[in-house]
Amino acid sequence: EFGCAVVCGRTLGERRRAAYQTLVRPADYRRAISRRSVACNGITAAMVAHAPAFGAVAREIHRCLDGRIWVGHNIVRFDVPVLREHFAAAGEEMPRSAGVVDTLPLLRAH
Repeated sequence: EFGCAVVCGRTLGERRRAAYQTLVRPADYRRAISRRSVACNGITAAMVAHAPAFGAVAREIHRCLDGRIWVGHNIVRFDVPVLREHFAAAGEEMPRSAGVVDTLPLLRAH
């Protein structure tokens, strides 16, 4: 799954689009989604069976991310490498971040 929300200043939103969310079908989705993943995020193979492949949504994801600060939980060790891999596989340019904030170290610090 990919999701983003654009925050400008102190408000959610932007002129074009404030949020984007889509399920993404992995190439081998029946094997790629483990029981542990289902327990963590609730996304099953059946849910992604008819979702678009990454290449079909790569440009929209690029528009959401390019030039922005990316914030996520475990984004440095998981999301960014996964995005890099999928953009390369789709033959698309990886978006540039204006910075990355990973909330996982914040959780571990407390």
